[in-house]
Amino acid sequence: MESMSDCPLCNKKIGDLLKHLRFVHNMEDADQFNQEMTKLEMLKTKQYEFGRYVEELQEKKKNGKITAEEYRELITKWVTQNKI
Repeated sequence: MESMSDCPLCNKKIGDLLKHLRFVHNMEDADQFNQEMTKLEMLKTKQYEFGRYVEELQEKKKNGKITAEEYRELITKWVTQNKI
């Protein structure tokens, strides 16, 4: 029985990573895979940074340092500048 693992790009259970990458993600070589993994890591980093920023703003809003309107504006500005 073949052991199943998760695809690092789509998190689906797979038996053969190379076959899966070739046919599902249309990847020809390791360079394409590395590029996709780099993009994925950058996205995860941005999501983490956004989460930290939101927590910081929520704390400021809770403590009365910013208004709800300022909170919304700052979130919108961050998302626009960082293109999540």
